[in-house]
Amino acid sequence: MFLLDLPFLDAIRDSENFEYDEYVQACGGNLGNFAFRRAVTRIFQLSDCTVGDYSSLDGLRAVGKQPKTIAIAAANWLGGTPDFEESNFSRHSVLSRTNCNIFTVGLGAQASLGVSSLKLGKNTLALAKLLSERCEVISVRDDFTRDVLAEHGIANVIVTGCPSNFLNLNPQLGAEVSEKFKMLASCSSWTDFRVIVSEFSGDIGQVNPQLYATAKLANVARAHYVLQTPKAIFDLKSKLTLPSGSDSIGNSYDEQPTLGPLLRELRRRSIFFASLDGWMDFARTCGFAIGSRIHGTVIPMQAGVPAILVAHDSRTIGLAKKMAVPMMLEEEFLQCASSFPRHIFEAASRTVLDFDGCRTKLAAAFKYFSQRNGLDLSQQFSDFYEAPVVAQIAPS
Repeated sequence: MFLLDLPFLDAIRDSENFEYDEYVQACGGNLGNFAFRRAVTRIFQLSDCTVGDYSSLDGLRAVGKQPKTIAIAAANWLGGTPDFEESNFSRHSVLSRTNCNIFTVGLGAQASLGVSSLKLGKNTLALAKLLSERCEVISVRDDFTRDVLAEHGIANVIVTGCPSNFLNLNPQLGAEVSEKFKMLASCSSWTDFRVIVSEFSGDIGQVNPQLYATAKLANVARAHYVLQTPKAIFDLKSKLTLPSGSDSIGNSYDEQPTLGPLLRELRRRSIFFASLDGWMDFARTCGFAIGSRIHGTVIPMQAGVPAILVAHDSRTIGLAKKMAVPMMLEEEFLQCASSFPRHIFEAASRTVLDFDGCRTKLAAAFKYFSQRNGLDLSQQFSDFYEAPVVAQIAPS
């Protein structure tokens, strides 16, 4: 089996002198992809799997060594913008030249908050149809993606959530995180515990309320600002020559903060991991994580750390609901730096109690996906699904 679509499974190697394009190629533009890919190998039996990108797959095909099957950790592939069309044209070009089964895991559609439907472009729809034709069932991450595909005539799908939901196969993970949220609710200040703020998901080239709130919370909580994308690394690096002046970011957004102080605060607190293990090990040393990146929330959760997602688009909301990951709206996040959100911790402790039950249902969906497509589950995933605690709530 050949696992697409990056040259590395879960860590960037020999990156000492990487430039921007090399980082993007190595991780697909986001370190969260490593969590996704590691989880695919955690769920399925892929011991003889070859990891590679499209050029290496095309190279194998050209010399008559095409793999018998291809597994794809698909992620954010379905959208309606020209960028999606360009990427999916390239993907379709390579995959259409193969003649083997293609097993797609975690396919997702992405749209702005409040959008209830999505029209796929010609290239994106052609790719979706190809993936549908090459397997019995496609794994999609949320109900929105399922509905988008159904609107375009593709029905052989099952909602499995994000594979990274199964990095940690402790069947009582949600219950344990719930207890930790209760402990946070008993605190009185952000400085009572170590905090991770995940990378701001928007453009850091201009001031906006969420960027201000991110920098302000990082300052108040003395938090670590965890970067996920090469773009963020190089954006912060390229702005080292910002105009000098006060480093104060103000007490409220109404004070019209300037970009320089915000970015200097985030740069001071930034940290980046080239491997999934390094990211998870660091998360375990912290007491709480918050931010608008879905894997900036999922990774700490999988490390047993309370985390809350700041929901900002259909993708993040859909995944959070499907997996019972605690979330807050942007309006609530904007108040976090100025008011310790004890009530939000209390609410999260209740929300995450549904996590274990939701994960068991999604595990059943992955089991169905594997059976329909003739894939073997890994022994550790099978043990998780058959564990006594899981068996009590597993669907028949």
